Amino acid sequence: MIGRILELIEEQGIKPIDLVNAIKINKSAITEWKQGKSKPGTDAVIKIAEYFSVTTDWILTGKGPKYVSAGGTARSDIDVTTRTADEAKLINDYRSLNNDGKEYLRQTMEMIVTSDRYKKYVYAPDVEVKEKIG
Repeated sequence: MIGRILELIEEQGIKPIDLVNAIKINKSAITEWKQGKSKPGTDAVIKIAEYFSVTTDWILTGKGPKYVSAGGTARSDIDVTTRTADEAKLINDYRSLNNDGKEYLRQTMEMIVTSDRYKKYVYAPDVEVKEKIG
């Protein structure tokens, strides 16, 4: 389990202390987990899963879908190993929000990503791919 948590830290390019501060756990917790002195408790696993938008099942077992989509559905097809500066800013801004702000943002994002108005491309029957304007 600690290997998967460390993998998430590395994938996101953050420091362990950033995770500790974000989820409000003891500063020595990750070091103790690495050394086998203790294991993450249920609350810590849930907070870590929420922080990284992954499933608790994946953290605990390494099985099943890894990532969670904006609607809360488990997904295995998301690649977070690379991101643009804009994506990194969005992630950092998201992490700075309280739980109510995060929930509001998730709902807003779900509305946007399911709306044809904001999709980069739309299907046009007579053209293979047509870029949406506006």
